[in-house]
Amino acid sequence: MTRFSTAQRRRNKMQASETRSIGPWRALRIALRIVLFSALAWLVLALLWAFLPSPAMIKTDGHVASILRAGKSLTRVYPAEKWHTGRSYDRRGFALEYTLNPPTAAYPAPRLAISGSDVPIPLYNFNLPNNETEIDMNPDFEFKAVARIGDRDGANLPWFKFADSILLFWWIHRENMDMSLTATWELGEDSDVPGVQNQRFEILLFNPHAHSGREPLVSIDTSMVRHGKEGATVDVVSASLGEESDSPTWTYPLRVAIILVLAPTSIFVNDWFGPILSAGYSALGTALIIAIGVLIYGFIILAIVVSFWKCFRGPSLETMVGRVQGRLDMWRESGRFSWARIDIIQDGLDRIHEEARVQAVLRVCREGWHPERERERRAREQGEEAEAIEKGGVKIRIRREWV
Repeated sequence: MTRFSTAQRRRNKMQASETRSIGPWRALRIALRIVLFSALAWLVLALLWAFLPSPAMIKTDGHVASILRAGKSLTRVYPAEKWHTGRSYDRRGFALEYTLNPPTAAYPAPRLAISGSDVPIPLYNFNLPNNETEIDMNPDFEFKAVARIGDRDGANLPWFKFADSILLFWWIHRENMDMSLTATWELGEDSDVPGVQNQRFEILLFNPHAHSGREPLVSIDTSMVRHGKEGATVDVVSASLGEESDSPTWTYPLRVAIILVLAPTSIFVNDWFGPILSAGYSALGTALIIAIGVLIYGFIILAIVVSFWKCFRGPSLETMVGRVQGRLDMWRESGRFSWARIDIIQDGLDRIHEEARVQAVLRVCREGWHPERERERRAREQGEEAEAIEKGGVKIRIRREWV
């Protein structure tokens, strides 16, 4: 009976809650909770975006060759300044994507597909004569590729890796650049195995104004083994990418997923609440500047007032320095403040006290200032110096020792 009544009461309570209308205060609380949890989730994603580690994905050229052999896509980011391209777009880097297609009956050699190019390019040139060192696909061959371009600013933070920064910038702005590239093949070193021929395949940036010479964007060494008159097998021996280029890190895909969430919400908030937030930031900045100015100038005015009071009404500077030196001696002898280098502080205090300009200010405080008195003082000092020189003596300033 008790269980039945308890279950019945629970069902009645649920039915009552379902039929009860949502009042304005309850709706406001629900809306505030949604906003609060959304802001908290946004903050967590922003912290992950900022402080995720960035371990390198590709460390050696052998790793590059293994990725290409597996048929996976390989993204490489190049600095625009080194290859003298992309600067016209005011961007600091460009990215190309490489994929190695396996050989087919029509193409016995693997072919390299580059982002935006129409036709994959074979890695091995079977028409390359043995008595020549280099040949293009045809004398005037030039093919097009599409590179993603980006920069290191925007939503990127200073400690992000170069490749990650360029690609993350692209995900927000989606800027591309058409590039003219050329492919070359060169005969490699003679193999010790009969019937094996080595070649080097390179992709070069077709830019007559470039100062990078013939430095390739990608270089792949291949080895061809013939099987009779018709058949042949081409293998990728090694692969290397352009100097100073880099690949995205392991955490780059996570940052891409995060920025795809953060960027739209940030744009939405900026479009709807940007003027309000901008006015608030401006008011807060103005208030901080005014507060800092009041503190600084107030401190200066207070220091001037206290200095004049100490000068005319307070103890002499010698007495104050003596007290401070005595306290510093106590701290130095106790040994508790050995890390503070009290002896250096004491020497600096003595030098400040013995400074001629400090002594001149003290004389003004004690005796007042008058042009005739100042001329008399200078004449008196010059007379003392002349008298000392005539007697062959040397004027020595005695350092005060404080007890």
